[in-house]
Parts: sequence; structure tokens; C-alpha cells
Amino acid sequence: MSRVQNYFQNYDSPKIKEYCTELLNEAPIDFSSIIQLAQKLTLLDAELKSSNYKQRNFMAENMYGNYVGLLYDNYPEMMHTDAEDRPYVKLAEDVRIYPKKLNEKYLPSNIKTDHVKKLDSQQLSIDDKKIHVLYCGYILTDQIWPNKLKGCYISFVNTYYPSKIEWVLDADDFRKGKIIELPIHVQQIEERLVSAKRNFPATGEAGL
Repeated sequence: MSRVQNYFQNYDSPKIKEYCTELLNEAPIDFSSIIQLAQKLTLLDAELKSSNYKQRNFMAENMYGNYVGLLYDNYPEMMHTDAEDRPYVKLAEDVRIYPKKLNEKYLPSNIKTDHVKKLDSQQLSIDDKKIHVLYCGYILTDQIWPNKLKGCYISFVNTYYPSKIEWVLDADDFRKGKIIELPIHVQQIEERLVSAKRNFPATGEAGL
């Protein structure tokens, strides 16, 4: 039997999709609200610095940090890191969701390391138990950060064709209607700016 024939006979994609959909409906997590708030925080971070301090990946890196940070602040019991120190949401013992920026094909914007290739091809297992790997992320509209996001999605990469998506879910379908907690640095930002101005006067010399 060829590899492709084996795939279609033994890989029950609809069943995995149904299983993950049920888990997402039951879970308290609201990816869509988290991502939209992370975008607002990222734009706020950008306003506080001039363009000379924002290098090529500034927005993407800040967005990722805000996204992951909000997940930890709001759902700490669901957050874990894998063997490569990549944070993920543990939806179930056999389901992980990695936060990522997605491209127009709903694929994660990953550097294709050996570990990433293993995740994409669904080859991850713990104690001989298969782990289903999903990605949850956002798609920018026209690659412009202040624009409203094109959408927030949860995608499952095709096992044997990692350049394609097996299936995708709209994160808006799993909203929970609960308030997302803001990080403390936003609540204290005015106080911190005043403190920064006091500790770093115009010359930039005192207090260093």
C-alpha cells in the first residue's frame, strides 16, 4: 500500500475536526478576543516609540509577545511549553494549539526547523500517544497592522502535504462573551511614563 493510500484509509480528518470543535466549544478560552486585544496592545506599544526604534520585525514580535502574554494572564492553567520552549495551549491531553501569525492560506508563519516540520506533519507523540497539533492565529488585512484583522482562525495542517491546510475553523465561532483581563503594564502606563521621564532626563546621562 502506498503512503498516500495509507493516509486516506487511516487518517480520519473529519473525526479529528469534530473532536477539536467539541473541545473548543467546552473550553473557556476565547482566542478571537485575545487576538484582537493583542493587536490593540501592539499598536499602543508602537505609538510609544519612534520609527527609528522599530526595526523590521518589531510589530510581529510584539504582537506575538502580547498574544502569548494575554493567554498566560487569562488562562494560566492551560498554558505550557514544549521541548523547544514554544508556548502552546493544552486543549486536551492529545490536543495542542500553538499561537501563530497565519498567512493567506491559513498556514503558520514558521521558520521550518526540524521541530516545526514534526509539528506540521502531525508526528508529535508523548508516551506513544499521538498529539494533534493546531495553530491559532490571525491574518492581517493588506499586511497593514492598524487595519481591522481579516480574521482569526484555527487551522490543522495536512499531514502529508504541509504546504496545505487540512481544515480550518473560524475562532469567532468560539467566543465566550467574557471580559479579557488587561495586563498590568497597560493599567499603569501613565505612571510608568512619568517615572521614565523623571529617571531619564533630556540628556539621557543622569541615573545611568
